[in-house]
Amino acid sequence: MGRGVALLVTVLSLSGSLALPAAPAGSGPGEGAGSSREWFSPDGLRWTDATRLTWDPAPDTHPQLAVAPDGTAGVAWNRGTAMYWAKVFNSEKPPVVIGRVANGTFPLQCSGFVSPFIGADSKGNFHFCYRDGDYGAYYTKLDLNGNALVPGKGIPSGGVAVHAPSIAVAPGDIVHLTYEDCRHGYGAEALTYARLLADGTVDRDGIRMSLQGQLVSGTTICSDSWGNVHAVYVNASLDTYHAKLDKFGNPLPQAPPSWLYKASGTYEYVGPAAICADPKGGIHIAWNTNSSGVGKLVYMKLDSNGNKLAAGMNGAGIPITVEPTALGYPAIASDGRGRTYVVWSDVRDVDPRIWYVPVFSDREDDPLLPYNAVCLTPGNRTVATQPAADVGPGNWLHVAWREDIGGNSEICYARGEASGVELGMTPEEMYKVMYARPDETKSANIIVRNTGGRNDTAYLDISADFHGKNGGIGKNYTGEGWKVWIDEKYKELNMDAREMRKIPLNVRGPARGASNEYIEVEISATSQMNPMESDNVRFRSYLVVDHRIALKCAERVHATPAGVPTQYSIAVGNIGSVDESIRISASGPWGWLFEVDSDLVKLRPAETWLLSLNVTPPSYALADDVGVVKVRAECIDWPSRSEEVSTHTVVTGELHMTGALDRTEGWAVPGGMADYNLTLGVSGNLNGEMNLVVELGYGSSGWDVWTDAGSISVGCGDRVTTGIHVVPPRDAPAGSSLTVNITCSDMEKRYLVRCQATTFVRRVSGFDLSVGPSEGPLAPGGATLRRVHVMNLGNAPDSYTPALEGPPGWRLALLLEDGLVEAGGAVDIAGGGGGWFDVLVCAPSGSLAGTYRIRGRVSDGAGDGRGFSFEATVIQLFGLGLESGAPAQAGEPGRWASFPLEVANTGNGPDTIRLAAEGLPEGWPGPFFRKADGPIGDLLELPAGGRGRMEAVVALPDRTELSGVQFNVSAESLGGMRARVPLSLAVSKADLRISSVVPSKEDPRAGELVWVNLTVQNCGTG
Repeated sequence: MGRGVALLVTVLSLSGSLALPAAPAGSGPGEGAGSSREWFSPDGLRWTDATRLTWDPAPDTHPQLAVAPDGTAGVAWNRGTAMYWAKVFNSEKPPVVIGRVANGTFPLQCSGFVSPFIGADSKGNFHFCYRDGDYGAYYTKLDLNGNALVPGKGIPSGGVAVHAPSIAVAPGDIVHLTYEDCRHGYGAEALTYARLLADGTVDRDGIRMSLQGQLVSGTTICSDSWGNVHAVYVNASLDTYHAKLDKFGNPLPQAPPSWLYKASGTYEYVGPAAICADPKGGIHIAWNTNSSGVGKLVYMKLDSNGNKLAAGMNGAGIPITVEPTALGYPAIASDGRGRTYVVWSDVRDVDPRIWYVPVFSDREDDPLLPYNAVCLTPGNRTVATQPAADVGPGNWLHVAWREDIGGNSEICYARGEASGVELGMTPEEMYKVMYARPDETKSANIIVRNTGGRNDTAYLDISADFHGKNGGIGKNYTGEGWKVWIDEKYKELNMDAREMRKIPLNVRGPARGASNEYIEVEISATSQMNPMESDNVRFRSYLVVDHRIALKCAERVHATPAGVPTQYSIAVGNIGSVDESIRISASGPWGWLFEVDSDLVKLRPAETWLLSLNVTPPSYALADDVGVVKVRAECIDWPSRSEEVSTHTVVTGELHMTGALDRTEGWAVPGGMADYNLTLGVSGNLNGEMNLVVELGYGSSGWDVWTDAGSISVGCGDRVTTGIHVVPPRDAPAGSSLTVNITCSDMEKRYLVRCQATTFVRRVSGFDLSVGPSEGPLAPGGATLRRVHVMNLGNAPDSYTPALEGPPGWRLALLLEDGLVEAGGAVDIAGGGGGWFDVLVCAPSGSLAGTYRIRGRVSDGAGDGRGFSFEATVIQLFGLGLESGAPAQAGEPGRWASFPLEVANTGNGPDTIRLAAEGLPEGWPGPFFRKADGPIGDLLELPAGGRGRMEAVVALPDRTELSGVQFNVSAESLGGMRARVPLSLAVSKADLRISSVVPSKEDPRAGELVWVNLTVQNCGTG
């Protein structure tokens, strides 16, 4: 936070350069004047007395600095209500004060902590952040001469009461800028981030880095080698946190804000820890336990995600000072050599002085760390506070601070030039000199590098611990034993800044000695400019005394039958450096015979002797038995130096194989199967089972041939049987045959057994009959043909004799292509073939309509027969007759008249006849018909040739004027036949007359009943 410490800026920024004024007369080192006195700090930095940068009567305070890639340091500070800066060259040129930075005040926080407000980019330009009065976050970019590349501009877009801006320049000239922001409420001030491009464009803004809900009261930032931005901030509870964003301003899931330590003091008056990043990604912080006064200085190292790597015993930090002597806020910076410098103002000598301590990588928790502190302002210098630090090219440490000089507050600057020499030796080079044979010289390169930023002279020295063995150092050593040396011309090397050279060193082994004896060699180097620091390389060289022999056999595998010897040629050689007596021995399996022709050989170095090894397998060895005979050669003087070669003698197999069929001929019906048994036997010296393959060869198609097992495993001395099956085609003719060639062999076809099986086809008989379709029904006396098909199901020709049986009176005959078949005639048909004969059927002329069955039987040559039958249908012919025995009748009105009728069915089948009358006068009721036996109906059913009697009954009306009627009666059958008979009916009429009346009394009285006799006479015709 920055409330309450605002400085009004009213002076415009200056352009151009101002030469540094000369020091007043009489000023000395104690007053900050430049001095040529050089001194080296214990960590190897070359220092000169501090340079005074300001001479203005107005107080100059709170310096900050950043170093450009060319080594030029930009130092900025506060004067009154304005920010000024100067450039300090990395040479003997005097520093130049550029002038005012911008119309703004430096970012002083309430706690007295000054946010980092200057940074340098890859082009040597300097970036500044500042504020306008108490609030605001502003940015400007100046070149090395103070020209504004990006004029001053405000950053936040939407922030509230923005204050305490901090700046860090990342690789790629990306500018990270943070500020404290009250947009979330005055009780929830947040650490907010903005990202600027190299041209000053605000790429991102308003990104919260602190945890939500925290009240932030002190912040600072830095950037690492990958462009990530790291921040340290303090909340209202005095908890200190680390926060991180990537180079694009994005939060990282693996690096959320992490708690570091609990500060002490009062809210808003406790500032954050100083922070920096090393080239490998380590984050380093340092803080004063009493930042508003005098306290202890504490250090902590984090990884890139904010996890503690070196934090002391309780995780609360590593002490830099033993007593509370640190004054104000420290500064911190890391170089590329694994050193982190913590710089602070210390009151251990009463007056505040500027001190620093180097913290070495992987030795952060060194208990002697507080005692390695170095004072930069010793002697009669006055009060020195408010340090700032940065590391530039060449690992030079640049430091600026405020110092009271002559009653004025001025800015001073000093730099420690890193000088020194490094030695290195790659594993590959170290291996080159790790082993040496007797009188053998090995050479390797060591790497010498000037680590400083100035020309320097490196001095090399070589020493060796011979561990009581003979030996000497130097190229001119002529004594016995080991010899190590570096050419004299390489012991003093004039090297340019940061130059690297490869220097050869040499090791010669002694002429005699025990194997694996060794010496230890050390090469050390010191720098002329930094004699207090040195580096060294150590390695061991071992003597290799070769007692080595070689044993080789060009052909290690031979094959031979059981009991037959074979010979191997084996070369034994001395590949060591001394004469050797070599003992030869052989070992092998029980029962095998083996022998070498020499059991002792003496060889000079590089000499070779050829041995003969005879190996004989036992006579009972099985096939593929392997006899491994090992030949061993060992040095008699050094039994541990031995070689061994193994020979493999393989016993070749002897096999006798037999095979036989249980029969060589067989019979099968078509489609049936003939089976054969094949018995195989194996004898010989085969070890284990032998896989035999059964192959079948036959030339005829349509036959099915197979075996139960195409592959059979047979042990030596065993017999096995498998089946061979042969199936002829279903149409195979009788007497045909197939010969199957059977071959049995091993998988490699080294052994073969052949045999044959011939299968003959048996004669089979059988036939089938079928009757062709009918030509249609017959008329009585007509004829028709029906074809009977005969299929010979046998596999040989045969004769087939038919016989027929029909209804009585019917005439049947057999016809072939060549005419009529006599009784007992036969049809000849080939095996599997077909034939036919026709049956001529003649119906009698008087045959009745209906279906008649014709039966037959066919017999083959063996007398076996099969019957067949078919039907013949006689069509129905219709005929009808109608007549009356009394076609004329008479009848009286109101009475009935009956006419007898006789109906005849003259067809050859049953028929139904319907009677009808026509021609009666209008008004007369139609007649009805009745059979002679009484039932009424107009239908009459008659069999073929049958006759029936009917009556036609006519009812005469009560009154008619007609004297007679003529009408017809017709008959119609279901076959459509019609007949008619004419009938006549005479009408008889009565004429009754009273001819006399005679009473029973002649004189009846009145009221008396008497009978009267009337006489009636018919005078009519009816």
